[in-house]
Amino acid sequence: DKDALELFNEKGELLTGREYDYVLARHYRAYSRRQLPGGEAGSPGYGCAAEDPIRPYPADPELQKLLDQYALKAHWFYQTTNNALPFFEFTPKDCPTNEVPLVVYVPGSGEQGTNLIVQFNQRACLEKVVSAEFQQKHPCRFLIICLPEKANHNSGRGYPYMLDPRSELYNDLILAYAKNAESPKVDMRRIYLTGLGSGATIAAGMVLDHPGRFAAVAPVWLTPYSSVVHPRTPGNWRYYNNYDLERPDPDDDARQFKSLLRIRNEFETNVKAAGCDCSFNYVPRETPWPWWNLVWSGDEIYDWMFSKITQSVQ
Repeated sequence: DKDALELFNEKGELLTGREYDYVLARHYRAYSRRQLPGGEAGSPGYGCAAEDPIRPYPADPELQKLLDQYALKAHWFYQTTNNALPFFEFTPKDCPTNEVPLVVYVPGSGEQGTNLIVQFNQRACLEKVVSAEFQQKHPCRFLIICLPEKANHNSGRGYPYMLDPRSELYNDLILAYAKNAESPKVDMRRIYLTGLGSGATIAAGMVLDHPGRFAAVAPVWLTPYSSVVHPRTPGNWRYYNNYDLERPDPDDDARQFKSLLRIRNEFETNVKAAGCDCSFNYVPRETPWPWWNLVWSGDEIYDWMFSKITQSVQ
């Protein structure tokens, strides 16, 4: 059995430790509505089957005004004829290089739905990345996935949880965009993910599903749900959270925080064991709301992301 063989190494020895945990957790996913892993071009998450996947999105005057304000363009992405998703893109002008990184932002639950105006509810990341000062320091393309309503339901929880098939739609969108981008092209070794709340959950699941595809991920307002990661290419992680798990609030569930702290520590250990980067950054609760603006308006998160290059591109 092909699947059973994955539990053994090239010497015929049964895998142990992190490798065994990873393979076993992945096989728990057999009950999911989609199969993992894929691997073949055209299968969900590994490349789009549509001949013309990226098409113009007809913006109304109100939306167009916001797009023009930030030099954005709106598009439809068609994974198949009947499965489409809108997105926004920013392309750097007068770029000094022919190939640039791609930063992908996955919005939170407050920015989901068919009314794309709500995508501008949270602008800290957008305003920072498209600014002339930022583009001079880190020239890059920028993509905002316009998520459907309730996009975070059953999505992005990582191994051994089941994922929503739409997660693969988001992956195909990124791959199609990167493949079709010209002047400048996308450096496939430097695709970075960040997201807020439920969007952070989705981004984390995308990295766990496709180890080696993304150079770095910075989930904002999230803590790991599981400690299981790919044993050789777990990715680079930089969490930003409003919970201080080392000093829990007396009003919070002490047992829950103890469990979260254990998972967090095991996750960090497993990532670093493969030579990758993982850190947890606490934003004080007394920070003026919304505290995540402080994360995206600063330089730390981006300087960290742009220092990462993946060595294994899927």
